[in-house]
Amino acid sequence: MSRENVEVVVRAITAVNERDIDDYLACCTEDIQLRTPLSAVEGVYEGPDAIRRFFTDIHDTGPDFRIVPEGLESLGPDQVIAFTRVTATGRASGLAIGVDTPTANVYDFTDGKISRIRIFLDRAEALEAVGVSENLKRARAAFDAYNRDGPESFFDQLDPTIEWISDRADAGRVTSRGIDGVRRSFREQFEAVSNLQFRVGEMHEVGDRIVALGRLSARFRATGIEGEIPFGIVLTFGPNGKLVRYESFRDTSQALRTVGLSN
Repeated sequence: MSRENVEVVVRAITAVNERDIDDYLACCTEDIQLRTPLSAVEGVYEGPDAIRRFFTDIHDTGPDFRIVPEGLESLGPDQVIAFTRVTATGRASGLAIGVDTPTANVYDFTDGKISRIRIFLDRAEALEAVGVSENLKRARAAFDAYNRDGPESFFDQLDPTIEWISDRADAGRVTSRGIDGVRRSFREQFEAVSNLQFRVGEMHEVGDRIVALGRLSARFRATGIEGEIPFGIVLTFGPNGKLVRYESFRDTSQALRTVGLSN
């Protein structure tokens, strides 16, 4: 259910931004609980009537309040964490909101519907609360390191025997082996593009594998034009915590099928 749960979270966030109470409640169980950073003082929003009050609070005190999702990760079959940014110019539910505030929301599920939401202003606190697996932490760290400092920054996370399978527009599916093979693969790609960035939208953990979905952006050297394409990447980690297999797909549904999350 992890893929379906992520879709429900996206629907719920959209409903908040569109102030669609009915669609939001359709994503939730009857005993839904919403815990905000002020719950210790103001209490928990519990049940449909309280959720309607939450929407009223947003309308009255933060009419331009919006949630912008940056990344979603499924944590087993019944939990999703969403890394978000909140934008608003007023005050939402008594909480001063800046123009661009990083937050994290944890969604717990019962029978495919959201049963509890916890909102954290500190993303590290949210990660500690849910006990994110080491492999998800490693995957997130690898993408962050690459986007910040380039491929050499995450090579220490690769197993020496790594199998690296790239789905490339210029050469189809290309397999490289070993860290030197991975280095050569990036060097070949950089001959055609620059500013290559992995913009991960969601990640799912299935056994020892992580599937990451998002968009790959780059500038083409021949034209100077920037573009982006969807991607799916399946990462497999070994017992030593090192990445032993990387497989990319331009068809995201194929990546999901590879780990059994789609038919």
